[in-house]
Amino acid sequence: MHDCSSQQLELKGSIYCGLGFSCDNDCILCVANVSEKHENMSTSDMIAYFDRIIENEELTIQLSGGEPTLRNDFLYLIEYLSVKGPKITKVLLSNGRRFSNMDFTAKVAAFPPVCVLVPIHSCEPGIHDMITRRPGSFNETVLGIRNMLEYKMIVIPKIIVNKLNYKLVPEFVEFVAQTFPECRAVGIDTMDLLGSAGANKEALKVKHTESAPYIQKAIDVSLKYGLHVSVIYMPFCLLEEKYRKFISPDQSIVMYKDPRDERVEGNLTKERGTVDACGGCKYLGECPGTWYSYFKEFGYDELRPILQ
Repeated sequence: MHDCSSQQLELKGSIYCGLGFSCDNDCILCVANVSEKHENMSTSDMIAYFDRIIENEELTIQLSGGEPTLRNDFLYLIEYLSVKGPKITKVLLSNGRRFSNMDFTAKVAAFPPVCVLVPIHSCEPGIHDMITRRPGSFNETVLGIRNMLEYKMIVIPKIIVNKLNYKLVPEFVEFVAQTFPECRAVGIDTMDLLGSAGANKEALKVKHTESAPYIQKAIDVSLKYGLHVSVIYMPFCLLEEKYRKFISPDQSIVMYKDPRDERVEGNLTKERGTVDACGGCKYLGECPGTWYSYFKEFGYDELRPILQ
């Protein structure tokens, strides 16, 4: 085991930190493939790791998993981060189901993350539950979001675009606006074809050129309701010019599938970006590109570099 407490880490930007591999969903599009069995970090190891980063003032930590809220020590860990590292920005990635318990929600709200990102895979419960492979998960997620909003927590529902839901992306935004009027933002994510998503790619994969018209309609719906919208890892050239400003820039994230991983700085395996076929595009360096797993599946023929 690595010594997690050996030295302070001087980091800026974002860290993705997997708190555990267990999940109460078994999503067919999960890149982590939580069906595989892995040993979680112990509480003491997590605290030792947190102690190495809590002095940083310009750091965002994305707490994810699996489903991070399933850890028995989850409440203790977020309280520890809040008290010991108050300058660190905490973002929680959760399926929202544990928040269907109001008592649990109240305890998290005492030390709230700056926001909670919650995937809703479709506004149609049957499609959402088919993707999660957990009947009733849609209703629990919706109740979880309602409970978080009751405690004034900031929730950002997001959708991961795939063959099963891409035509319903505008309806997803409409659903969020009507069902959770307290939510002020939505996310639209493209899909990384790794893990379970890679194993189920024939049922899930859709070309960006097919999904782009629906994403643009979803942006229009977002604007109608005054919702902030972010599109994640869609090449600029595949959306019309007026929609490109809603594509989020690439954010360099140090990936910790397990915080014991000592590769804390430098060039980790790059999972997304632009490619040689983007050469000459005036947005090169600004455009986030997309997932390399996507390029591996579909190639580069869709790309249309935007010249000066």
